Amino acid sequence: MEELIKTDQTYWQSHDVTVLPHSFQFDLSELVSGSIIRATDTQPSRAVHEVENRFEATTSADVVAPTYDQRQWSALLDRCESCRLVIAEAVLSALRNDGGPISGSIEDLGIRVADVTFELAVTDDCLLLSLPLLDGSYDVQTVFIAETERARTWGTNLFEQVWADAGRVDDFPGSLRTNSELRSS
Repeated sequence: MEELIKTDQTYWQSHDVTVLPHSFQFDLSELVSGSIIRATDTQPSRAVHEVENRFEATTSADVVAPTYDQRQWSALLDRCESCRLVIAEAVLSALRNDGGPISGSIEDLGIRVADVTFELAVTDDCLLLSLPLLDGSYDVQTVFIAETERARTWGTNLFEQVWADAGRVDDFPGSLRTNSELRSS
């Protein structure tokens, strides 16, 4: 853990790791090879663009999303052949109101709903993690990226736990179309 904190003390001291399931907090050392991408004064969208670029380059992803960013989702879903999404209920509401990029024929797309406050993506080649600040606010200015198999395995295991605990979209009143309807549209 100390090695991980040394990689970027500012980040790890200002972001809330307690939003992660307890067992994954103990295994954060699996992420020691990663790095933080930050927005800067001259590149205020640097972290957001990094996520978009990673999403555009993948064909497979498991994503936990507490917020909705249409550009990032479009970047992911344009090429994604195998995607699973766990979204916050507020994201489900946003998708109901605006339709978003989940309207085409996307094979193997699965969506579930959970009370999530961190963002996670495990793609073909990397793990992306965005934790909230200690005050609970969402931080679009930074993203943690790791490209090792150990980090991706940690992220996959975390995603699988969140996925298993999440509810089906159909269980929420006024739900989106079912996944089979999404695939056939």
